[in-house]
Amino acid sequence: MTEPRAIFADKPTLVGEKVLLRPVRLREDLPLLRVRLQDKEILRWTSGSRTPVVPEWDEAPERRTADRYRTRHCWRIDTADGPIAITLSNAFPEDGHPGVWRAI
Repeated sequence: MTEPRAIFADKPTLVGEKVLLRPVRLREDLPLLRVRLQDKEILRWTSGSRTPVVPEWDEAPERRTADRYRTRHCWRIDTADGPIAITLSNAFPEDGHPGVWRAI
């Protein structure tokens, strides 16, 4: 198993007139990720299944989720009304791979 790469070590926060884009902060954002990853409608659109099974949430999936979001390009998108999405990219441009984006 290879070590996770440190990428975008100093991720900036981008502030616009109507939206804020900031790096995911796991301690703060893991509760939101948990809610989103257990939402059947979100899973229907992001899991590849029209009838997804909502997973049980315990220590194991929380650890896997934290590991996944710790080792990818992850951003939280907020508006004045609160969070609207958390994005995850598996892109590693240095490998020439275009990557896959997921927003929840």
